[in-house]
Amino acid sequence: NEGFYEVFAFIPSCGPTPTEQARYQIAHSGATTEVTVNQAAAIGGWASLGIYHMGGDSRVILTDVTGDDGRVVRFDAIKWVARADTAPPEARVAAAEPQADGAILVRWEGRDDVSGIASFDIQVRRLPDGGWTNWQMGVAHRETLFVPPEPGSYAFRARARDWVGSEQPWRDTDDLQIEVK
Repeated sequence: NEGFYEVFAFIPSCGPTPTEQARYQIAHSGATTEVTVNQAAAIGGWASLGIYHMGGDSRVILTDVTGDDGRVVRFDAIKWVARADTAPPEARVAAAEPQADGAILVRWEGRDDVSGIASFDIQVRRLPDGGWTNWQMGVAHRETLFVPPEPGSYAFRARARDWVGSEQPWRDTDDLQIEVK
């Protein structure tokens, strides 16, 4: 069935010394993600390869190209565990760095428990009592330059939405403040 699944690989406990660099390729929703697993640290258990949106063309491939001379690649089973994305993502403006030309490099970050972040919205306001203005809306990138219209103090805040449409509500407080001279 199509949906979000956490993919696990079982690492058997028999045989010669396992690799520390097993390379799994997960094909999912038109993309391929490579995950490296330390099989020596995961012997006898299930190692998570991450959470992905899986459909009919999804698959997992384990190669024997590791770069670990004299170690073996162990394989046994793969399992997919369905995951429901019920919580909205979390995002915040993490940094604002003044640039030589007077602009401010603003960076934001976020995380989501299952489906991943689809986009961010960033707002800015002039302190002490300016209203919030939409600045970056529906963007996938995580940084851009803010050119202040005049010197003073500015505040930023972020929110995110995930791939299933859950949206973080705006916080009442600022994520970050900066003084522009």
